[in-house]
Amino acid sequence: MKAITALVATVSLSLCASAALGQSFEKALFVTNNESGTISSLRVNYDGSLLLVGTYPVGNKPQDCAISPDGRFLVVLNSDPDTVGPEMISVFRVNLNGTLAGPIANATIPDAPLGMGMSRNGFVLAPSTASQSLESLMLGEDSVVPVGNAPAGVFPLRPISSLDSRFIYCAGSISPDDLVTFSMSTGGALARINTLDIPSAAAFGLALHPSGDKLYVSTGQNNTINWYNVNQSTGAIALGGSVNPGGNSVTELAVTPNGQWLYSIHVLSDSVNVVRINANGSLSSTGMQYNITSDARDVVTDGRFVYATDETLLGGSVGIYGFQINQQNGSLTQLGFPTFTGGFRPQFMALWSPPVCPGDSDRNGVVEFRDITEVLSNWGNIGPAGDANYDGAVGFEDITDVLANFGECVYR
Repeated sequence: MKAITALVATVSLSLCASAALGQSFEKALFVTNNESGTISSLRVNYDGSLLLVGTYPVGNKPQDCAISPDGRFLVVLNSDPDTVGPEMISVFRVNLNGTLAGPIANATIPDAPLGMGMSRNGFVLAPSTASQSLESLMLGEDSVVPVGNAPAGVFPLRPISSLDSRFIYCAGSISPDDLVTFSMSTGGALARINTLDIPSAAAFGLALHPSGDKLYVSTGQNNTINWYNVNQSTGAIALGGSVNPGGNSVTELAVTPNGQWLYSIHVLSDSVNVVRINANGSLSSTGMQYNITSDARDVVTDGRFVYATDETLLGGSVGIYGFQINQQNGSLTQLGFPTFTGGFRPQFMALWSPPVCPGDSDRNGVVEFRDITEVLSNWGNIGPAGDANYDGAVGFEDITDVLANFGECVYR
């Protein structure tokens, strides 16, 4: 029986590896080092701490990065303010241990891109502030090819796709094109279908609720976060309300996978603030604020931890701040000192969370009786042993997850 179980486990893991060839089996965080011209890869340990595993040259002034939906490729955007004319994006292959190989492909895009995105079906999205356009590019095994371009209005900044990738929303920081909606074909062709003005404000950061029916938009100078009701059939959006999250000058946003908390970056108060997402998708300020030393830039979350970059060039605690999330109230506890990224002026990040097999408490690729034993023998601990649902605690929910997935291994 043990031999059969071991064989099943080996086959299960082998199948998962084949399906996800090239993606990291480790949770990984990638960050651009703008002043150093590099991209760094950091392993995210189970306790939330970060370990630098590689730093790679990429070009002049890397600004932003995005991970492909299958975790196999990392795309890096260069944006050199001294360059007049086309800029470059570079594609790296992600190795099994989270390190990078490449660049394996490059492509030019219009001048002065300040942000980028990735659609849920794997198209690179690159807005240009100089040409006032949004470009889509198709990723191949060793290529990245422009396939679509559409006018995006004045100063487009940050794109995000709907859950089904049929619609793209792009934040722009100058009225009247504060929030532009595009349709996108299955081949990546773009068509501008609507624009929305935010009175006396400008859109900066975007985040989508996991259900896809709410779009969250930060409005820098007004220091508010608006939420919009999304018609997922037509792509139409309508203002639902807004909240002042505290702090000063809100920009980037990150939503937890369970849709309960939103974390916002504030570039004048240099802080991360906590916003509650209510059951209907509306927002409520919690009043909780956590200071970054001197120059906050970006924020990401995996639902257990929050990471924020400090891009200062003035020395001191430069790098990535890590925080653990209190699952009951969304509050944050800083995880030691900031982690140095191996480069200077760290800016935007991309976080990769590999597929997990719920109920597999011993990580052998099979949900079986000994997973129950593993949970019981580690009851009340913080994991990783016995943590069947990967939430950072071993308890009743883990037993439930084992029983609900018994005999199966569905990676997600």
